[in-house]
This record gives sequence, C-alpha cells and structure tokens, in this order.
Amino acid sequence: MPLAVGKALEDDTLQRIAENHNARTPEVVLAWLRQRDIVAIPSSTKRAHLASNLKGMDLFLSDNELSEITMLNSNHRIADPDFAPIWD
Repeated sequence: MPLAVGKALEDDTLQRIAENHNARTPEVVLAWLRQRDIVAIPSSTKRAHLASNLKGMDLFLSDNELSEITMLNSNHRIADPDFAPIWD
C-alpha cells in the first residue's frame, strides 16, 4: 500500500514537493519509492489515477526532496490488517 491507504495524500511535505514539480502527491510517493529501488504496485479502479501513477515513473526528485520524504518516517504502520504478516 504505497500511498498508506490515502494518508500519504494528506501530508504537507508531500503536497509541497508535488506542487514544486507540478505533479500530484501520489506521483511524488511513487517517484520516491522508485528512486530508492523499492518496487511498488499501486492499484486503482480509476483510469485517471492509473495514468497519474505512471507519471510517477518520469518524475525525479532531488537529493534534498528524497531526504525530506525519508525523514517523514514515524515507524508507525498505517495499514495493518489482521491477515498482514509480521515484518517488524
């Protein structure tokens, strides 16, 4: 769940970085993951969201932006259904 069940879309830092790139917040999240060599498989039933997700492949974040996003880590699991494996 690369967008943290939509909670990533509400983050001020991610929104600001998206605005700086004339992009959407999900594109920033997916670009950050890609630039860290993390494979993400976002899903959507909406054609516009699927197209936007692909735009994240063309977005490149600066080292400073990558660091800013990395610092957002709160070591808190947002999506934690009963069936989820225990990785922590």
